[in-house]
Order: sequence, then C-alpha cells, then structure tokens
Amino acid sequence: MIYIESSTVGPDEGFFSRLLEEYYKKWLASRYEEFEMDPGVASSRVREANAVVNSGIRFLAEAEKMEVDALDEAASVRAFGYKFSETSNAVGDVHEILFDQAERFGEEHGSRLGTKLAATTNYCDLDLTAGDRLTQRIILEDKEIAVDAAQLYHAFVQLLDKIQEKRLERICEGRPIENCTPEQVIDTTDFMISLKARYHGGTIPLVGFPWSEALKGVLSCVSKVMKTPVIELATQAKETETLADQIEVADK
Repeated sequence: MIYIESSTVGPDEGFFSRLLEEYYKKWLASRYEEFEMDPGVASSRVREANAVVNSGIRFLAEAEKMEVDALDEAASVRAFGYKFSETSNAVGDVHEILFDQAERFGEEHGSRLGTKLAATTNYCDLDLTAGDRLTQRIILEDKEIAVDAAQLYHAFVQLLDKIQEKRLERICEGRPIENCTPEQVIDTTDFMISLKARYHGGTIPLVGFPWSEALKGVLSCVSKVMKTPVIELATQAKETETLADQIEVADK
C-alpha cells in the first residue's frame, strides 16, 4: 500500500488478491501456529492498514461527493462518539511535554534529534473508548476524566522506560550503556507490549440487573438474620420443614 501511495504506476492485475492472500496466511499463522513478528514489520502493517482505511474513506467521499475530512469525522463519530475528545487532547498535551523534555535533554547531551526520535512517547498510544452514548459524551467533554486518562498515559510511558532499562541491563549483562554494542542498544527497544484493561458493566448476565441491587438484597437478608433471635429462627425452620413434609405427602 505504501508503494501505491508513493508511485504514479498503478498495481498490476491480481495485486490486491496477492496482498489479501498474504495477509490471510499471516492471520492464520498468528491464530493457529507459534507466530512471531518483528516490531518493525508490525509497525509497517499498522501503516498499511491505516493507508487502506484512508484510501477507502477517500473513495467513499468521492463517490458521495463529500469532503474527505467530513466523512472521516462522521465515521469516527458514528463508531466512537467523537473524532477528538478532551481525553485525546489531554493525552496529546502529555505527549508534547514528554517530547519537549526529550528535546531539551538532547540539547544538553549533544544529540537533540536522536533523543527526540528515541523518546518512548513517540511509540505509545492510548485510546479510551465506550459503547454507549452517555459514557462517550463524558469522554468527549469531561476535563477531569481527561486529566486522569493523561496521567494513566504518562504512567504507561514511565512503565515502558523502566522495562527498557531492565532489558538493557540484561542484554548488556549489567555493563553501562557506553560499553554496549550498537546492536545491543537497538535490541533494548526492539519489542512490543500492550496493556489491556476492560470494564464489561456491573450487571449479572443471567438476570440482567446491577450487582449493587443484588448485593443490597443479600446484605438486607443477612442483616435480618443477624437481628432475629435464634429461637425465632429455629421456629421458622421447623415450620418450613413441616410445610415441606405436607407437600411431599400430598404429592404421594
């Protein structure tokens, strides 16, 4: 897809079929076999996927006689409730702060561009999505939630920095970075990692009402039992057993 975007020569006949077949084989391998993909190749796959989506949006926008940006925003709003939110803006602000810190650190140590490019935040993302309109609206507008999400993103970047330090220590067998080979330094950051966190709703699937209501009922029952004298509980149990015996005799 990068070739198509950057070249004036169109793809030959069967190009897309071969491309889809290659992706399908890799998908099967990732599901049913032991599968490894180099982080650089994975990044290329992400760029190719984005190029496919962008090409599709341009095609549909032209067919519907719409502006590409307008269709892109409409698709995002339909899927996620927004194109940009207070949360995405706050995360972007944290990225800019970390990027600026890396730039200033590079100026102090003589490698401004290299330090900027190597900044961990350049290779991290955070998406906060929801499936209902109310929560989507909160993510869109609420600045307090945006700040909390930005802090979560910052903590994730710091976690990655620590993992890189641990990797460097093990790859270089405890030697200072100055005594490591370029290949070892590159291997330090040559990995992929993800943090999955989901909330599936506080309902009991079988009965479909909130856990809070279920717990309220349970606690109410326990509280009643605790306050009832033991003699009264024994009498209630005996009455229940007698009723059960009568039902059993009637059935016979």
